[in-house]
Amino acid sequence: MIGSIRESQNDLPGALEYFRKSLAQAEADAAANPNDAERRRDLFVSHIYVGDAFYEMNNLTESVSHHRKGLEISETLVSEDPNNSQYQRDVGVALQRLASSQEKAGDYRGALENYRKVEKINEQAAAADPSNALTKRDLVVSHLSPISCN
Repeated sequence: MIGSIRESQNDLPGALEYFRKSLAQAEADAAANPNDAERRRDLFVSHIYVGDAFYEMNNLTESVSHHRKGLEISETLVSEDPNNSQYQRDVGVALQRLASSQEKAGDYRGALENYRKVEKINEQAAAADPSNALTKRDLVVSHLSPISCN
C-alpha cells in the first residue's frame, strides 16, 4: 500500500520502488509454491502494478513487458481453472493494460487487437452473469477504449 500512497502523491519513482519490492516477494513466493494459484495471482497483480508505474513514467518498453508477463500468468491461471470468474476478469484487466501501453507506444495494431479481445471477454462475462454490476462496468469501459471505436 505504500507504493499506492506514493503514486497518489505523484512520487512515481518511490511508488515503483515499492511495487518492485512487492514483485520480488511475489516472485519468491510463486517460485517456492509453484502449485499455489493464489501466489501466482499475487505475481500477476505485482506485474500489473509495476507495468502501470512504468506506463505513468512513460517507460513504455517496460510497461508492455510487465503487462505481457501479467497476461501470461493470468492466461495460465484461466487454463488451469476455466470456471474461475476472477481469473477470467484478470485476463481482461491484463489485456486492457497491455493495449493501453501499446497504444501509447504507437503500436495501434497490437492495441486494437487486444482492445477487441477485452471487449469479447467482457461481453461473454456480462452475458454469463447479467446481474453482476462489475462485469457490466467492465463492458462499458471496454467500449470506451479510444482505439476500439475505430
